[in-house]
Amino acid sequence: MVAHERERWERTRTLFGLLIERRPAERMALLADEPDEHIRRDVASLLEASADDTFLSEVNRPPLSLDAMDPLVGASIGGYTLVRR
Repeated sequence: MVAHERERWERTRTLFGLLIERRPAERMALLADEPDEHIRRDVASLLEASADDTFLSEVNRPPLSLDAMDPLVGASIGGYTLVRR
């Protein structure tokens, strides 16, 4: 990564960190003050992604038990029900 790219990434990261703490209306006003179009676009994209309710939902979901993944658990065989394998 060249120095210019590193500086732009640092500015993007810093600006995103500042704006994510603000209300949406404030974010856009402050973002408009950023002179670099690339940084504005990148930060806007990050803010949009973070506003999505499903953002990181895979990370926050509890892990499934092995029994829950087994299609036979819960199946009935005659008068019996398979509770676990």
